[in-house]
Amino acid sequence: MVEAITAQQVMEKLEADAGGNRTRLGTLARVVVACDDMVSGEAHKLAKKAKMHGAKFDPQFVKINSRTVHAYVKLRAHLDGPKTEWVGPWDTVIRADKDLKAYVDLRHQELVEGQPAKPKSRGARSVEVERIVDGIESLTDRQTLRFALADARKWKRDYDILAATLSRMPALNVEELLKGNASPTAVAGSASPGVLTPEEMRTLRKLVARLRDDRVLADFELMHASGAVKMDGPPGLDLVYPEEIGLLARLSGEKGSG
Repeated sequence: MVEAITAQQVMEKLEADAGGNRTRLGTLARVVVACDDMVSGEAHKLAKKAKMHGAKFDPQFVKINSRTVHAYVKLRAHLDGPKTEWVGPWDTVIRADKDLKAYVDLRHQELVEGQPAKPKSRGARSVEVERIVDGIESLTDRQTLRFALADARKWKRDYDILAATLSRMPALNVEELLKGNASPTAVAGSASPGVLTPEEMRTLRKLVARLRDDRVLADFELMHASGAVKMDGPPGLDLVYPEEIGLLARLSGEKGSG
């Protein structure tokens, strides 16, 4: 049986397709907040405060669709005043955007079925990062940072796969390489005198060069500093640590990295 797609999965795809476009990410962020607040009842509280659309957002009867999202956007714009970030999306925009409409429809379906996508449990560090992100005043900036964090997590997953693969190579002692005590192409006692071909080592050197090239990393909102690859901006978390880049450099046969 094929597992049904969730609203969260649709939104993750929408964010990925946005490609870092701040305007698009801002639109997506506002739709998510609108749906969340309608589900939680926060929209009803705001509506009562503003004396607008109170019945429309009653948690017992609320319907999540393009029209109610539009109404919520107008509500927030009214409460914020002239400098509001709540400039859309309107009903017509949502209905014209197949994927965005699918997200909104799924949020209503999950509300009706009482089975909204459950957020994954997070560790203390993730909770702290989320607290920092939530402290950013601009909704668009918050969503942009969340998108950058998602990119960083993907990089980390890719790197973990690479490290795990290297660890399984029989002629490589990764722990010794981390300590700088082994040759990148041979390990004492190994029946195989060499692991990486010259071409593979050249490819690995290119990877190391990219990890150290701020011009390349800037496209992913990352930077190379103090030997590590880290986020170029708050909270400045490390993605690849200095000893890990050093390991890759030694594997590549880079001179002076042993």
